[in-house]
Amino acid sequence: MKPLLGNLTTLLGDEYKKLTGVRKQAAFLRDELSAMQALLEKMELMDKLDPSANNRRDHVREMSYDMENCIDVFMHEIDGVDAKTGFVKKMAKRLRRLGRRHQIANRMEELKKQLKVVSIVGFRGLGKTTLAKQVYDGIGGQFDRKAFVSVSQRPDVKSLLLGLQRKLGMEESSHAHELQEIVDCVREYLKHKRYFILVDDLWDQQAWDIISCAFPENSNGSRVVVTTRIDEVALWACHSDRANIYRMKQLEEQDSRILFVNRVFGPGNVCPPQFKEISDEILKKCGGLPLAIITIASLVASHEPRTLREWECIKNSLGSKFATKPTLEEMRGILNLSYMHLPVRLRPCFLYLGMYPEDSEIMRDDLVRQWIVEGLIYSSL
Repeated sequence: MKPLLGNLTTLLGDEYKKLTGVRKQAAFLRDELSAMQALLEKMELMDKLDPSANNRRDHVREMSYDMENCIDVFMHEIDGVDAKTGFVKKMAKRLRRLGRRHQIANRMEELKKQLKVVSIVGFRGLGKTTLAKQVYDGIGGQFDRKAFVSVSQRPDVKSLLLGLQRKLGMEESSHAHELQEIVDCVREYLKHKRYFILVDDLWDQQAWDIISCAFPENSNGSRVVVTTRIDEVALWACHSDRANIYRMKQLEEQDSRILFVNRVFGPGNVCPPQFKEISDEILKKCGGLPLAIITIASLVASHEPRTLREWECIKNSLGSKFATKPTLEEMRGILNLSYMHLPVRLRPCFLYLGMYPEDSEIMRDDLVRQWIVEGLIYSSL
């Protein structure tokens, strides 16, 4: 941190006194970093740090590297003008650098914000939600508040934000009835907290514009992860910062085979020789999509005893174009195949799930009671 603080002090010197905006930003960053340096020095004396402190220490270190690069570039731009150059040429160079300086000033502004939005984008069935949920479960404990919300294609944003309130542990407000009031309540609640929000299955920019208003850009290192199938939405959520976009890809052949075998024969087992050729053919038709592989693997695993004839029927039931051009229609075909192989008594239970709104949480006991009322299952009591 010391070299960085030295550069910031230089930016506050007489040589740069005309750069009022830069001096103001540099003064802010110097004061912030001085406090951070004192904290890091205190941490060095501790025998053991908890995961949250470890994470914050690493975050401060990474941010200091970004700041140092930003300031080095800026000072190079300013000092690069040759004093012997004629006045006209000097002014021309300064004008050409004006755009660059503006970008650098914007970067210094961004460094002051520690809120970060990351987008995960990819075709349906690639495992975007699974990946995001693993991150959410893995590091969620490092934040003061966390919440997982599903948006869906036609979201009721007001209901979504009310659900977010409950998941954040907020007390229900008696006066917040309008959408703007709910947004303001959530924003005020999160204002001084370090939070982690997972926004799953975002479909359009308009919904994000409303939802994101509830996320204050405080300086506590908060994080928002967005999953979406649409590139433009991923870019919009990240403010067009491509560095914060993670693109999901289809599984490689070897990874597809491991996933399939683990699901069918159990973790650590291998595919029997007589099933190897037919399983490879099935996997090719799954096109490397985890959802397709898991669905088909669960289907073949449910048939006992396993026979080549049964696997051949399943293979022939899959579309021929899926491996080269995975479309939503082909994916529906795989899910439909899985549905048709359900026992007849279970199909009405499965279809009853269509009574619930898309992406809504389904309470198990409530669902079972409704199955009983409809006569789909019988109570053992």
